[in-house]
Amino acid sequence: MPVCVMTVALGVGVLLYRGPGVSWIRGMLGDVLVVVLMHFALGAIWSAHWRWRALVSLVIAAVVECIQLLKLVQPEDPFWMHLIFGSTFDPMDLLAYVLGAVAAVGLEVVLDKRLQGPSPKPS
Repeated sequence: MPVCVMTVALGVGVLLYRGPGVSWIRGMLGDVLVVVLMHFALGAIWSAHWRWRALVSLVIAAVVECIQLLKLVQPEDPFWMHLIFGSTFDPMDLLAYVLGAVAAVGLEVVLDKRLQGPSPKPS
């Protein structure tokens, strides 16, 4: 759960950021973070193996991205709809989602090792 809080905080920072590289940070880093958040949020409610949660998070993000091709969200729609569903399809977002899944899995593996403690030394 602390990872979810950290990811939400980073996501809010991405939304509020207005400095250099804002389009890259908002576009790429935001998409990476959304998959990390989904992965760990799923972990809070679903005890499936991390591989399944990573795959489901990746599929959800990719489906939402592909739905953007249908142009269901219009410019006059509320901000929250643009935030959740996006407004324009970008194949680079799919790459960001893959990077997010890889980051989530890497973070989970590192956290699991830290929680398990040091490995016993062979005799």
